[in-house]
Amino acid sequence: MTFVSVTTPRDAMPIRANDLEYYRIKSDAVMSAEAYIENVEFRNWAPTTKCFGLQSIVTIPKTVADYVPIHYFNGTKFHNVDEAAMPFFFEPPEAWGQGKECGEFPCTGPLNVILDFKENSLSGSVQPVISANDFKIISNNTNVSDNLVGCS
Repeated sequence: MTFVSVTTPRDAMPIRANDLEYYRIKSDAVMSAEAYIENVEFRNWAPTTKCFGLQSIVTIPKTVADYVPIHYFNGTKFHNVDEAAMPFFFEPPEAWGQGKECGEFPCTGPLNVILDFKENSLSGSVQPVISANDFKIISNNTNVSDNLVGCS
């Protein structure tokens, strides 16, 4: 799951049961945050678990409507990582564009995700189609991705 940055943090020691769900964003996003992840190794990632649940190496919380900080990955190792288990992003629900949460502003956080990978290595018999040591993964936002040179 990606990191998020909010203006009102959650307590480190949960008091109520719903406080255990750290992925639920209950505050406005901090729009200048960045996340740095170094020397992570993903091993033997398939697109589904043994119980047939979907999984991916990186995803965004289902409640992050505003902003996902750019994530910088350095020295990441991919060993037997299936292409279908690479990062998963979702389309923002239409309901996010209405009501008190976003007002007239469309909540497009999931459409503005950037994962920047540098100095990576691939190994194993199952590998994603990425052939470069340095690459970026962005949301499938046609207003952006169609205008970037070399974006596929």
